[in-house]
Amino acid sequence: MQKPVDLIIDIETLGTEPGATILEIAASCGANGLTLLIDPDSHPGKFELNTLLWWATVPDKKAKERAFCSSSGRIGLKDAIGRLNEFIEKGKPDYFWGCSPDFDYKHLEYWYKYFQIEIPWKFYQFRDVRTIRDVLTQEKIDDLERQAGFVGECKHMASYDVDLEARIVRTFRQKIELLK
Repeated sequence: MQKPVDLIIDIETLGTEPGATILEIAASCGANGLTLLIDPDSHPGKFELNTLLWWATVPDKKAKERAFCSSSGRIGLKDAIGRLNEFIEKGKPDYFWGCSPDFDYKHLEYWYKYFQIEIPWKFYQFRDVRTIRDVLTQEKIDDLERQAGFVGECKHMASYDVDLEARIVRTFRQKIELLK
């Protein structure tokens, strides 16, 4: 039996409801990664005051700087979705993971529909990283955070979060292989 291919997505937004402004999209599939900083002026996303206030309290200076850096070097959301689709096609994933898929993928689906782009996943392919996280010890999660390069100022950066989530999924898959 062939090993399943897992794709993990993490996004950063300015709101909790679909339709919110997306600031960053990161994905991981196998040994490949994708990070896209989104120009917030490229789509009519909404922002929620509570989310802006939350960002103001985030202690991770690096994450705040990345979330609110200038628009130069950022790309339009429609272009980002196209690049994400190319990444997904290349990886041919069996499963789509998130923390939580109900958040990341729902936000992305809103914008896929807005731009009239076909959604590349099916609802039955979703998996939630939090379920695995509940099974691992805190010591193991701390070790995976160190491996992902978390140094205290990286949480809430999609690129770092997706790397940690990919490590959690790989660890889970390795443990399951031992049970077979």
